[in-house]
Amino acid sequence: MAERKAAFEEQVRPEVGVKTKDYYLDVWDLPANREPLSDGGESLTWEWRSMDGRMGWQKTLIFSPEGLLKDYRWTHWPRK
Repeated sequence: MAERKAAFEEQVRPEVGVKTKDYYLDVWDLPANREPLSDGGESLTWEWRSMDGRMGWQKTLIFSPEGLLKDYRWTHWPRK
């Protein structure tokens, strides 16, 4: 999973302030969760879980009120 997180960071870091929410909705499809933010922006979270729920990940992208990517988070839980 560490390699996947590094690849995600490498892909998304240069897109901060450049890519828009519409771009990610088009490329990544609909998110599992959408939350409005107090500053007028929005947080979108995509999620994947294994059938038994023992491993998975969440990718959260945070957008400015203008719709530009502002920040991101990637979390995962490995098999135990």
